[in-house]
Amino acid sequence: MAACTKSDFTTWPKVYESPTGASGFLNDYGNATGKKWRLTIDRKNPTSAVAYGAIGGQRTYTQVINGWKAGYEIDWPFCDKDKQYYKVTWPAKLEELERAIVGKVTDKLLGTPIVFAKVSFEGKSAVTDKNGEYKITDPAAFSGTIKASMTGYNSSSKGITSPMTGKLVVDFELTQIPTPTPPTPPPSIYKILPEPPATIHGEGIALYKKLDQALFDKNSAEIIKLLKEAILIPQSPMPLLIIIFGIAGVVGTIATILGSYPFAGFLREEAIQTLDIGIMTATKNKDVAELEHLIKTKEEILERTLWEKILGTIPIVNVVASLWDYFAATRAKLQTDKNVLAAMRLSTGATKLPEKLKANVRDIIDGDTIDVALTATDEATGNEVTLPQEGTTGHARIRILGINAPEKSPKGEIVCTGQDVLKVALKYADLSRQALLYLNDKNVTLKIDSAHQVDVHGRILAVVEYAGQDIGLEQIKEGLACHYFVEENKQVDDAAYSAAAQKAKEENIGMWAEILLPVPGAAPGEVPGEVAAPVGITFSIDSKPTGAKVFIDEIYTRHLTPTNEAEQKDVIVLWKEGTHKLRLVKGGYSYEGQIELTPGVPLIIDWVLEGMVTPPPEVVPPEVIPPEVTPPTVIIPQTLQEFFDIVKTYYVGRLYLSKKELAKIESDFKIGISGVTPLVSDEILKFYAEMKMFYVGRLYLSKKELATLGEKYQLSITGLV
Repeated sequence: MAACTKSDFTTWPKVYESPTGASGFLNDYGNATGKKWRLTIDRKNPTSAVAYGAIGGQRTYTQVINGWKAGYEIDWPFCDKDKQYYKVTWPAKLEELERAIVGKVTDKLLGTPIVFAKVSFEGKSAVTDKNGEYKITDPAAFSGTIKASMTGYNSSSKGITSPMTGKLVVDFELTQIPTPTPPTPPPSIYKILPEPPATIHGEGIALYKKLDQALFDKNSAEIIKLLKEAILIPQSPMPLLIIIFGIAGVVGTIATILGSYPFAGFLREEAIQTLDIGIMTATKNKDVAELEHLIKTKEEILERTLWEKILGTIPIVNVVASLWDYFAATRAKLQTDKNVLAAMRLSTGATKLPEKLKANVRDIIDGDTIDVALTATDEATGNEVTLPQEGTTGHARIRILGINAPEKSPKGEIVCTGQDVLKVALKYADLSRQALLYLNDKNVTLKIDSAHQVDVHGRILAVVEYAGQDIGLEQIKEGLACHYFVEENKQVDDAAYSAAAQKAKEENIGMWAEILLPVPGAAPGEVPGEVAAPVGITFSIDSKPTGAKVFIDEIYTRHLTPTNEAEQKDVIVLWKEGTHKLRLVKGGYSYEGQIELTPGVPLIIDWVLEGMVTPPPEVVPPEVIPPEVTPPTVIIPQTLQEFFDIVKTYYVGRLYLSKKELAKIESDFKIGISGVTPLVSDEILKFYAEMKMFYVGRLYLSKKELATLGEKYQLSITGLV
């Protein structure tokens, strides 16, 4: 009898179930010859059923669909088209026809069940329960590889053939993967510090060992000496000091042994100032490579997250606040250092600027100097070019080539090629600047000679053109500047400039009509405000708060703190060798004093401004101030109150404790002396360090201030009030 196909039936052969009357139907099961059919009924757990259809060989399986047992699959090798009904008898229990792989996974050595082991077979998987048992129902294939695996165990695989019906039992025994025993580390040679990271090597290891010993000995002077050395020892990828500070717990250990105030002092007076002195030296020597290295080191030391970590170890609030102020000021100074480096790279030819740049004018400084935006455009390529910043202005400074305009300070002085220094009517210092104000926010062309890119002040040298006009030449024609020749520059038409200046002079145009007199003592080619820094004069001036106006010998330099000789280059003539009066002013606060500028000796100023609008400090009438009193006998205090009482004896009949007397206390009790152990307790040292903070930028500690400090520490202030 031939095999049936769907077209052999007028209607599908129907299937009936008895005795309940539920019905089902036959479906094509994907075989084009019609050999394989599927019988499906809608009844839960039937005990028997009668269906009609041609029955050939058969196999059974079950599957769960929405909680119903369904499915009885038959193969139909022949077809009787005359019969529309055939009888099929269901087995007593459909569950017995289920096909599954079951088993148990255990530990081979212990024999205990393994929970959550994974067993997989040809795309299907199961996880073992609390008894180590698993079950994979209705496998998709009849034969293949079954695998059991579990974290910490070697996996196991077996080849099997799944049965047509019923269950196949496959058990597994897994062996544990042995855990390697870590080698016992050798005993550490370090007493305080942890083992150093691999980034420390060579010279760095030698210093690390010395630092460990100094910390063990609590030798404060040696600790600071070694930390200072570590600033300049390179260890990839950063200086040794930063690697040491980055090791967990090390900063806290150092700060605890040194004390908060000495550690803060190291950060201010050693770590940063050591680099600043090196930066000054590299700048003076025009050593680009060394300057780049020192600025990079300074930038790494001033990385904010490192400071957050460092200052997090210091428990004294006012010390932390002071250091954060110092951090902000020093970060601002770092930008100035970067500006100096950028200018040096231009002056040495390490960086070459395009010969024609398009730049936007941001400010007019005077009749021969303008500021432009930091980003300019190469006219030849259209590429953006970053120019070096002038100070903290946010602009690049351009010195207009070939001309010289009357100076603002001293006002009206000017030097012209072939002339002595002249002085013209004061108004021309302002008029020459005002003549350029129309250039603000305009795009100008800067024409630069790559052989002469900057002057001694770090300003970019350029012929400036706008709308096809040479701005410098126009200033000469209007009598607001003269021809000024310094050196050959291919961008300057010296003949045209000289002729224009001569014509303006002959016709008494502008300033030429009001020449006052030559400046006594000035040599041709030298103009105040246009000279290089005195050889060897270097200084760094800062204040708290920052942003104070800087006056030298009562002349306002037009600069704010923090500042140095590089930033003051436009008025560097004021900073000559010798004694000067320096005054810093911000709002209602100021501080002034004498300074000494000596070639080869860096001057470091960091003054705390005092209030001018607040009540003046207590003043002691001269007639009631007895001579300085020294306690008759040196008694070593055992408690903080005893130390406080000794300090109070210096105030008998007086209102102040001088810095000289403070040094006497240090000498008596061996406080802060290198290599000498203090004679007093840590509690007294902490109090003394806070007391000494009052002397920053000052020479005295008032009785009222000492009483306030005593109250803070809950000490008896009898005799002070």
